[in-house]
Amino acid sequence: MKINVVSKLKIWLIITLVVIVAGMAMLGVFGLNNALTQDAHYEISVSVDQDVDGASVNAKAFAETYFAEKGIDDVDYTYQTMKDGTVHVYKFAGATGIKADELTAYVTEKLANDKVVVESSVNEVVASPSNSVWGLVIALGVSAVAIFVYLIIMEKLFATLSVLITSAIASVLTLSIIALTRIPAIETWAISVSVSLVLSSVLSVVIVKRCQEQSRLNDKTDKKEIANSAVNNSLLRFAFVFIALVVATLSLGLIGGIGYLTFVALNILVIAVSSVFASLVWTPIIWSSLGK
Repeated sequence: MKINVVSKLKIWLIITLVVIVAGMAMLGVFGLNNALTQDAHYEISVSVDQDVDGASVNAKAFAETYFAEKGIDDVDYTYQTMKDGTVHVYKFAGATGIKADELTAYVTEKLANDKVVVESSVNEVVASPSNSVWGLVIALGVSAVAIFVYLIIMEKLFATLSVLITSAIASVLTLSIIALTRIPAIETWAISVSVSLVLSSVLSVVIVKRCQEQSRLNDKTDKKEIANSAVNNSLLRFAFVFIALVVATLSLGLIGGIGYLTFVALNILVIAVSSVFASLVWTPIIWSSLGK
């Protein structure tokens, strides 16, 4: 079955605009979810000395009920359950006014289990330097510039513009989806956007190269037909790239449980979806339009 991408322009435009507009609106109103940022933040931990009669799960549920009673919404924090399953750590961007002894008393009362000892703590975490994060962003930016310089020198202008516009769309889509889904940014949003910029550029080059090759073989063929053919000939490669990224996502998720690694995995999944979608859809559309 062959896919006709170019003829579905209105559909792709609606999907892209809806995601971007909704994501930018969410970003403007709520900002990114920085509950797990490495900036200064507050941590509240709730633990039980033994997990009997579902004590750990219930303690977590009661703690979150307590937060809700104090007017704290679930979008205001993220949590991580430690591997032994008995410690739950909640991270907040700012002070909450919650006192550890009151939280302990509340959860203990709700558990009503003499076999279990509940402990709670409230700690302020000092900010850690993020130079390494921005160093990686700069390195990725240099890689993207190198790709564009190569295209400017070696390819036609409309081919370069096709890759440039596609990578910009992929980057904005990545940021929009992160904002929409409320995935904790953990200071990696800039890395996620940069990686999607580079990955979509590389994938777009694959499509553009296919288009250029087929265009040279038959100059009289309609540009839209050439672009659709290039997409269909590249589907297998793109499928392997997407599957590899999904496998990486699942692996990190299984290893990390509910916590830092899982959120990194979700960022990878967003990068995969944004980059593959933008490259497969927008590169052929832009190339066929500019190449007329």
